[in-house]
Amino acid sequence: MSRCPLATAYPADPTAPSPETLAYSLTLPAALASPKLARAATRAFLAAHDLHRMMDAGLQAVGELTAVACQFTESVEFYLALRYRAEALRVIVYDSHPPHAHPRLAEECATRRRAALRVLACVCRACDGDWGFGKAREPGGGTRMWATLPRAGATAYGEAETPLTRTSGPLSEEAARNSRAGCLRPVTRWPRRNCREVDGRCSACRWSYRRAWQRMCEETGVAELTERSWSEAVGMYARRYTVAKVTSREHEDWALDVNTLMHGDTADNRGWSTKDSLLGEPERLDDAYYPFALRPDDPAATGAWRARLDEIPRSSAKRFLVALSTIWLNVEKEDNFEARRPGLEEKAEVILSRFPVGSRFFANTGHHSRDLDYYKRISGCNTISVHTWDLGPILVSETEVGMVWSFHAW
Repeated sequence: MSRCPLATAYPADPTAPSPETLAYSLTLPAALASPKLARAATRAFLAAHDLHRMMDAGLQAVGELTAVACQFTESVEFYLALRYRAEALRVIVYDSHPPHAHPRLAEECATRRRAALRVLACVCRACDGDWGFGKAREPGGGTRMWATLPRAGATAYGEAETPLTRTSGPLSEEAARNSRAGCLRPVTRWPRRNCREVDGRCSACRWSYRRAWQRMCEETGVAELTERSWSEAVGMYARRYTVAKVTSREHEDWALDVNTLMHGDTADNRGWSTKDSLLGEPERLDDAYYPFALRPDDPAATGAWRARLDEIPRSSAKRFLVALSTIWLNVEKEDNFEARRPGLEEKAEVILSRFPVGSRFFANTGHHSRDLDYYKRISGCNTISVHTWDLGPILVSETEVGMVWSFHAW
């Protein structure tokens, strides 16, 4: 049968698929089987477009994103899009879960979604890629999640050898089968014997999923944020005269929220642990903000207060948080620091994980704060308390503001 005589002549492109022509969109039911089906389709797409070496990272990203979409969507279906542009695989998933109008509900929902995507975060970091989620710009609304996997990084991810992998020789036939089947984590990275996929998960590996996540955190530096891990992280200031707490961001000018943090009765906005060495002390009876003397309590004067702080990068904030846990606020004077350093840095990572990519960090250590090595002696500060020496960072995200402030009561 011939084509319609009125149809414009647009013959099908006879050229073979190439990486640059990879562009697919799928509508999937919000069912438990959908992540497995999405990985199977992705496997076929990548193979057809000669992107076999990106298979491990691509399948894991698709599996994680579609599984989370099934959890959060409020409709009977969700959407998956795969594109290859600028030497990178782009995976985009849309679900119908709408953004919350209430800031606290929005932050709690985002925290849960971010926690569900922890494995994706590990994969993207290992591939030198990126990921995120936010409000969908499409007419139907909902939430858009995405991951970008550079070809070079995803290839290296799939071919990586670690102490956990085989010591020599090629993959066994069974292991190769499982890797192609889209196991929860590539066999070349997280091998286990008798690894077989059941209901979209590796049945033999399921029991060790928790440990697998912990190991991936260790490899990539991703911290796990829970109420318990937060309490343990803040606990590293138990020996110090310190105020460490977080509250909701209620003002466009975050300095006004810092003023709220300075009040002794301010609790954590999530109900989590805080550290306040003066809680219940007599000094607070006369002044609820003690020991803070310079406070950003006047909207017209917050600019002058913020001038006492300078922005620092996230890497510096991590080292600063560690330094503030030392007895003399000086890493160089801390006994046995190198032995304790990994544990302290892990706790600092937990604190920072509450403040996602795009957050800002400020320190009162002078105009050269950005370039300071906080593992060296800190030679100056712009004090904001009644004491002659106090140090700390202010941590600012779109939804929360935190402070970790330590004092010397000389």
